Amino acid sequence: MDLAVALLALAASTVVRALVQGAWLSEQDWAGAAAGVANVLITHAGQSKAPDHGPRLARIEGRIAAIPDRIYDRRYDQHIAAGRRFLQDLPMNWRTTQERADIIRDARAEFVRASAIASESGAVHKAVVAEVAIAGCWLWVPSLPDVQCTLNAARHMLEASLLDTPSALVVRDYIDVLKLSRGYGAVPAHWSIPPSCQESTRC
Repeated sequence: MDLAVALLALAASTVVRALVQGAWLSEQDWAGAAAGVANVLITHAGQSKAPDHGPRLARIEGRIAAIPDRIYDRRYDQHIAAGRRFLQDLPMNWRTTQERADIIRDARAEFVRASAIASESGAVHKAVVAEVAIAGCWLWVPSLPDVQCTLNAARHMLEASLLDTPSALVVRDYIDVLKLSRGYGAVPAHWSIPPSCQESTRC
């Protein structure tokens, strides 16, 4: 997913690597990285829409059958959009430290609600996108233990889905989240992508 890929790119920066390796960072040291995290979240924390294919009648019938899912989708999208809107207020240079902390807390709360809605509806991909956004909020703080804990939660969701009803999307998400987990120390660096997942992405 785009959000995981973008956060993984941040993990390669010198300051984020220092954080993962246990270095103490001042607010000044972290300021640039925090701005990068906020930009990634604003840009990538969301859900792309699937294209609408097929004959018109089949599309209409499909939409009617999917009304309950669409209600969940709308609620999910609203919370994701609210979280992103909160984050748009972070860069303003007149914000105090406390105001920024309040904003990131409020954004995180919206992503938590989105994750809960997606989990309730069985939408694993959307739940994982929201969990990765939550991890991004914790990275902005920065609170590496919370980042790691949240990434582990996303990984466990995907592992359960892989055992239950694996799909190409779940496999791709699992690969992205596993790479992200390695980048932020949530799993050992030597953990590799399972061969079955690598084979699935070739289809």
